[in-house]
Amino acid sequence: MKRMIISVFMGLILTGALWAQAPDPDSAAVPDTALTAPDQVGGTETGERRQSVTGTQIFRDLAKFRIPLLGTLFVGLLLGIYQGYVLTSETRRAKPLVKTAFGRMSTPELERELQSQAGRSRLGKLLWLLLQLHREDTQNDDDYHNEINLTAKERQEGFQTFRNWMTFLADAAGALGLLGTVVGIYMTFYGGSLDPAKILNGMGVALSTTLVGLVISLILNLVATSLSHMFDRQIEVSYRKAEELRFALKAREARLNLGAAAGSHP
Repeated sequence: MKRMIISVFMGLILTGALWAQAPDPDSAAVPDTALTAPDQVGGTETGERRQSVTGTQIFRDLAKFRIPLLGTLFVGLLLGIYQGYVLTSETRRAKPLVKTAFGRMSTPELERELQSQAGRSRLGKLLWLLLQLHREDTQNDDDYHNEINLTAKERQEGFQTFRNWMTFLADAAGALGLLGTVVGIYMTFYGGSLDPAKILNGMGVALSTTLVGLVISLILNLVATSLSHMFDRQIEVSYRKAEELRFALKAREARLNLGAAAGSHP
């Protein structure tokens, strides 16, 4: 949960940092420049003018790539927030079962606990189903393990759809940045003229789209990776609790058989 929140928060910060520095309205017609301290070279003062690049300038240089790039980021973050909500809800609802020690519970207590949690989380539903399978055939472990693997496979297939979309969006952001580079270079050299304004405009588009495309791609990959770790932990917990339940049921069954055998031989 914390990792997902940090990932989304960092994504919003990195995106906002591209145009967070708004220029002074009074300097709209004046380039944002700074005059360095004069240097004494051979008794003559020389000055160097340096132009600073703001996030607003980068945002403006995106030109027609602004909407596709920001749209890609918006869709990716929206999918990430939704998937993070689903995973966080599952973790919260399954928390009572994760903390439950099945081996210390009696059979009626175990049945009541699993039945009450069956509709609250996917883990509860799985464990309740496994209990039913054990009741039907206490010696058949194949069906027990097949049900665990089938449930895990269904969840992995559903999450893989999210992974595919995030991978596509991250690749699309990088591809749009590369396309902007090509378009910017084309704008620079089209017509064979060496107009300074035209060169600066074209190179601005090329560099800005590449930068923003790479940043968006990194953000989406970071979100997808964080959520993948959260999902993998849930699958691992599902396997662990399912095996814990099986061992508890087997141990209880062995004690019953031992008691029955002891009672039949006074």
